Amino acid sequence: MRFKKTRSIKFVFYVVFAVLCTASVCFSINTPQLQISHYEYGKMIVNDNTYVHDFVLWPNGEITPGPEDMHPPHLNDFDEFFKSGHKKLLIATGDEGKVALDLSRKIKKEMKNNGVELLLMDTHEAVKLLNNTKNRDFVAFVHLNC
Repeated sequence: MRFKKTRSIKFVFYVVFAVLCTASVCFSINTPQLQISHYEYGKMIVNDNTYVHDFVLWPNGEITPGPEDMHPPHLNDFDEFFKSGHKKLLIATGDEGKVALDLSRKIKKEMKNNGVELLLMDTHEAVKLLNNTKNRDFVAFVHLNC
């Protein structure tokens, strides 16, 4: 009897392990790997692609051009974000964090009214967060300059 219980426990362990491994493979397929290997004022390398202009990083890994000028940001710069229905927004505010100073009360109020969780941090800190977050459920506006 003891032998059968031990075998049953091992079998259950292997089944659970296989299910968990399969689930993790499925999740990693849905969440594209992101690697920011370099950031300096005005330049960022993301997954071996070099960016010299602001960009928007979407949760599915897609990168689209950012607003032309983030000084100051305008409400219409966030139109695509609002249309997407996402509720979390990271704004990487630049090398020295100056975009945060330019973010108007009107924009902050509109974010709040739409139930958007707004996170502001300088771009150096945002790089750390982006590199260390496996399941990104937020959109990131990345400002590369000041």
